[in-house]
Amino acid sequence: PDSSSDSSTGSPPRPCPDMQRVESESTLPGVIIAQNYKYTEFFLKLYQLGSDLDHGRLRESAKSLLHLLPCDWHTVKMLQTMCRVQGQLQGGTNDVVSAAVTVDAVSGSSAIPSGVKEEEAETVGVGNGSVVVQNTTAFDGDQINLQECTPEMLFLHGTPAQVLYNLGVLNGLLIPALDPYGEAAMQVQSAWLHSGCAHFILELLTKNNFLPNADMHTKRAAFHCVLHLARLFLYTVGYVLSRVGDEPMLRDFDVGARSQVEILKQILNSIPNNSESTMRAISTKLAENLAAEMLSASAEGERCRILFSSTLQWSCPDIATIKAVIQLAWSSSCGNLQALGNKNDFANDITMPDAQDFAMCKEALEVLTISLVLNPSANEALNNDPIWPKFITSL
Repeated sequence: PDSSSDSSTGSPPRPCPDMQRVESESTLPGVIIAQNYKYTEFFLKLYQLGSDLDHGRLRESAKSLLHLLPCDWHTVKMLQTMCRVQGQLQGGTNDVVSAAVTVDAVSGSSAIPSGVKEEEAETVGVGNGSVVVQNTTAFDGDQINLQECTPEMLFLHGTPAQVLYNLGVLNGLLIPALDPYGEAAMQVQSAWLHSGCAHFILELLTKNNFLPNADMHTKRAAFHCVLHLARLFLYTVGYVLSRVGDEPMLRDFDVGARSQVEILKQILNSIPNNSESTMRAISTKLAENLAAEMLSASAEGERCRILFSSTLQWSCPDIATIKAVIQLAWSSSCGNLQALGNKNDFANDITMPDAQDFAMCKEALEVLTISLVLNPSANEALNNDPIWPKFITSL
């Protein structure tokens, strides 16, 4: 028969949904790997080996493979427990939580946590389809120790490869590719803020024990992810201040000058840029809920006011964090991130940066922009720092 596209026809459409497709997806390699942490751990060891041996091809191949795979369910569960997501700690005994309590929908480098009904057959979303997990008892042995589900354990005490992977999965949980404004995603985003984990991510920029022995490629990718998460946090803080913030007590305040809240509102209309509508929408929605809690007289409202006290005083992020962001932007713009922490002046560096360096520099500059608005007193401190004008002119 004629095999041309003009004469050949495809299979006729099925009159009903293909129920076998849902069941068959549970046998996909990516789904099987995501269900058992030992597979992800093996690929992370390959990445770490490539980093230790300075074998770029091995390192990048393992990294690419991890990006293609769904997020590891064990890691997702640990991060949700760290953020104290409602319902994640139920059913645990002796400081141990079974990873089979809730199976989460994950997709590639982004993830969407979603509660799954405790039935014999459970359905979770993977990619554009769904997977039917016929037997959840397979996960009963995959248990989580609550003592390991702390920000310090997940981001300071693991191998560089594991820390980078944890940051990537957290980014996927907070800014998922599928339904980032849904109730399940909002639950994780809100828990991230209320648990204090967002503050901890911001503090990673100034911690000297954050990836001290990591190679340049891992350190650059990790800091890029930290900056991205910090930007989400700072935008949310900015939207909160624009709603409930009082004017900062500045020493040199000119009568008739524009208020800081007015400046902040104008800045938030232009940053994040229009291409990042997802981050803008997430920040706005989180800020709306957080501002309402701060204005309430409930115990949760009081806890939020204490947790975000530095924010309400227009001192978050502090000057040390802002200077750390400047160093990240400056060193990456020169392609000399490996010298970070060993020198403060990169004005004479002539190393040609690559595309990843430029991307990190851009991320750092965006964090710096919103930081200077949220902490207006930092401008005076920077003007008295001789490094500041060199940084501006060298860029």
